Amino acid sequence: AGCPIKNVQATLDGLTETGFRVAVYEEANDIGASNSNSKRVRGRAGIKNRMLAQIVSPAEPTYLYNLVLSDTDATRDALFT
Repeated sequence: AGCPIKNVQATLDGLTETGFRVAVYEEANDIGASNSNSKRVRGRAGIKNRMLAQIVSPAEPTYLYNLVLSDTDATRDALFT
C-alpha cells in the first residue's frame, strides 16, 4: 500500500514494532525521461517504474529515504560501509 512521504517513518515504526519486516519501494524515473512522454490511458498515468529501496525490519527500523536512487559518493559510502 502507498504511504505519504511525511508519514513513512511513523508507519514503518508501527509495523516494525509489531515484528513485521517491510519492503519499501520508491518510484524510479528513467534518466532523461519526461512526464510528457509517459503514456496515458483513459486520463490516468501509465505504469510507474518502482524499485526496491530497502527492507526495514525490527533490527534496522530506520528508513534511509532516497539513498538508493541518488548517485553521489556519500551515498555509496553510506550504503556500502
